[in-house]
Amino acid sequence: MNERDWISFFIENGCSLIPLRSGEKTPSVKWKRYTRERMGKNELIAELEKKRSRNYGVVCGEISGGLMVIDIDNDELFSALNIGELASSTLTVRTSKGYHLYVFFREFEAVNRWIGEKGVKNLTIEKREEIRFQWNEHYVVGPGSLHPSGKFYEHFITSPVKIVEAKSIELLKEIERR
Repeated sequence: MNERDWISFFIENGCSLIPLRSGEKTPSVKWKRYTRERMGKNELIAELEKKRSRNYGVVCGEISGGLMVIDIDNDELFSALNIGELASSTLTVRTSKGYHLYVFFREFEAVNRWIGEKGVKNLTIEKREEIRFQWNEHYVVGPGSLHPSGKFYEHFITSPVKIVEAKSIELLKEIERR
């Protein structure tokens, strides 16, 4: 799938998307409003074409139907967490350093209490931020986009092109305990 196919996929799944600068992680528009309203597909594509960019961001949280992205920045940690079952059941994207796992959570209040006011929860291992649970007021770079290192954000081949809905936030608490 190319970035346009991914854009269609995310929009069909109710996600809010934003244009990013070419080859960067930085939004090309004032993006905070898209945590409260969605940019239309035609507007997004026009903005990407105007900026000659293929990069886009997927806004996390309630605006995107409860989308949380679990951002793991370490291959060894990804393996050690033993979350292969989750990665093989939901959309997982290979990033320049690790993985993004996309999961829908419909228990907004429970997630908000667990994650806190900042909309992101960071887990630090050996004084390095290794896992981020991205939620309200945060976004991740979408698959098909180009990382500043020159690597593409790619669909992890063993994962499906679908986003699963978690039954409860126990999944998050379990990852945190590991």
